[in-house]
Amino acid sequence: MHLEFPDKDIMALFEEKLDEDRDKWTVWFDGASNVLGHGIGTVLVSLDNLCIPFTTRLGFDCTNNMAESEACAMVVQAAIDSNV
Repeated sequence: MHLEFPDKDIMALFEEKLDEDRDKWTVWFDGASNVLGHGIGTVLVSLDNLCIPFTTRLGFDCTNNMAESEACAMVVQAAIDSNV
């Protein structure tokens, strides 16, 4: 299947999307699980590039995927708590 964009090339559409997202907060998150323990880290980034980090150690055994899911849930809760 071939998509055609008669008025704009694909890069112009991509740049428009980037401009559109400039008024939105950004979230980053990561989780890790290994023999030393289990932990997660998240960052909320405001419109003016203020970074608000959150980290925690998990008090239960988990896989890397479970740690990632916990990190995602933590950053969503942090965004809600911060009225983002």
